[in-house]
Parts: sequence; C-alpha cells; structure tokens
Amino acid sequence: MIETAETACACTDSLRRSRDTASNLATHREHKDFSAVTHIASGKGIPPFLILYVNDHPDTSIQAQRLGAVLKEAGITSTLFGAKRRITAS
Repeated sequence: MIETAETACACTDSLRRSRDTASNLATHREHKDFSAVTHIASGKGIPPFLILYVNDHPDTSIQAQRLGAVLKEAGITSTLFGAKRRITAS
C-alpha cells in the first residue's frame, strides 16, 4: 500500500502525541521508507506507468491518484485507469 503509515498519521495532534512513542516513530519512518512514492524522482530512469485500480474502492483510488500525482511531479509519464468493480460467479 502506498503511504499507509503517512495516511494513518494524518490525524489530530492530540491523538498523534498520545501514540508517538519512540518505537512508533521508528515504525512510521520505516513505513514511509517502504512507500514507493518516497523514492520517485526525475533522473532515476523510472519507466512510464500504467496504474490500474478499482474505482469505487476508496483506498486504492486514493493510493493510485497519489502515485500518479508524484510521478507527474517528477516528470514521469503515467496513465491511471479506474475500473468498475465486477463480481463474477463461478
């Protein structure tokens, strides 16, 4: 998941202060480092992206849009495609 820890920490200051122990801060830094968007930059030879996601699923939609925005900021071509959820019976 993209920015899981960053998104989770976008809460009120009082809640953040109550849970920010040294271990939680280390975990947050590790999760941020594991996030793909942290490492996107121009000049790294990153190829164009086709980002497919389920349009009506809020988590994947937000993550796909964030990844697309960061790629665009870095000058990397990306195409986003939000597909409708389809349930098939077997």
